[in-house]
Amino acid sequence: MRRTPAVAAAISVSLAVSLSGCFANPLDQLTEGLVEGLVEGGIEQLIENESGLEIDFGGGAALPSSWPAELPVPNGEIILSGASDGTATIAMNTTERFAQEGLDALLGSGFTIVQESGIGTDAKVYILESDSLTVSYAWGSSSDDDVVFLQYGATPKN
Repeated sequence: MRRTPAVAAAISVSLAVSLSGCFANPLDQLTEGLVEGLVEGGIEQLIENESGLEIDFGGGAALPSSWPAELPVPNGEIILSGASDGTATIAMNTTERFAQEGLDALLGSGFTIVQESGIGTDAKVYILESDSLTVSYAWGSSSDDDVVFLQYGATPKN
């Protein structure tokens, strides 16, 4: 099934919202003490084999191999990455400052915001476009600590 960039961006934002559940770290809640070492690698391999997706999760996850080189990656820890059908996405723990710097870097490299929303001061959601990519960029936090959950995805325009 072929997805338009807008649909892919919406799916990416939906993934961020569903994974973040009130913007708590979903992997900490899901895997706390359960998924480590070989078990983590086995689960990733099972998902990749069964779905055809490229996926990496856990502390220190890597960028997907199809991550566009022109996209800046904010400072922080990637906790989930995936790729399928040209769309690449990451989820990470970072700070509000680094999340904002990442958005500013996108804007400075020629991306324009085509849609923007948020939930109070705790969450921000952006859809951006360049000549070749549609990007979803969303972050939020439900606590007073410095860590925010950032979801960031890119889909090539056709």
